Amino acid sequence: MRNRTGKGIGFTWFGYFEDSGLDTQVSITSFLATEAFIHLHLWKSQLRRAGLGTEFVRRSAAFYFERFNLQKLVCEPWAENPAPNRVLEKLGFAFVRRYRTIPGVIAFEQEVNRYELRRPDQMLEPA
Repeated sequence: MRNRTGKGIGFTWFGYFEDSGLDTQVSITSFLATEAFIHLHLWKSQLRRAGLGTEFVRRSAAFYFERFNLQKLVCEPWAENPAPNRVLEKLGFAFVRRYRTIPGVIAFEQEVNRYELRRPDQMLEPA
């Protein structure tokens, strides 16, 4: 959604591996101008630890940077959940800080790690 000046005021976008049947989600939960917050899920536990989350975030980030002309992606996973923290670090998201917050409308108060990824000159290549 954009206001009359063309600046982003809010947006939700869900992405899925279309033909895989995976319940995998990387969504933009909000954005303002050239910055967006993303949220990650790999719903089917039997598919975890196979590199799917990393690949999905890589592809989604490249799409979001290009499609929405973003300059920065922000993600704040639960600090005690190693999987999303590991994925973000592997893809070059910079750790900014750890702090206590309520990271979303359906979440509880918790410690989160804030990561940021600035728009790269070349989109995220495999590590």
